Amino acid sequence: MLAVEYMHSFDTPIIHRDLKPENILIDKNGYAKVTDFGWSNYYNRDTAIPRTTVCGTLEYLPPEMVSEQGHHPSADVWCLGVLLFEMLVGYTPFKSQDRDRMLENIAAARPKFPLSFPRKAKELVCKILKKNPMERITIE
Repeated sequence: MLAVEYMHSFDTPIIHRDLKPENILIDKNGYAKVTDFGWSNYYNRDTAIPRTTVCGTLEYLPPEMVSEQGHHPSADVWCLGVLLFEMLVGYTPFKSQDRDRMLENIAAARPKFPLSFPRKAKELVCKILKKNPMERITIE
């Protein structure tokens, strides 16, 4: 989260667009490092024109990217919500064996929480996985 906050703090924020477990490494001192900036790009706050490239890992795509509406730094916040969900239960919230069904699940943005999901974590994930990117909590 701190790495994403740092990337988003620049005058022209960097959007990673592919945050997932494979792209977070732990160094020898136990610090998390974000890697693989192959899909990352800048977001111009002055023009506020959303990025339109559909990119990243399918299970982590935000609804605005699935529907090709354009995206901005809140796409990374969405990815962190998917990542948190996966860290707690071992699978992503919109998982499906069928690609089209997974895209429908993401577009609907209604994660199915197991009964064992911690209540406070569920409250946080629900604030993050909002379909409307303007309604998502910010990284701050």
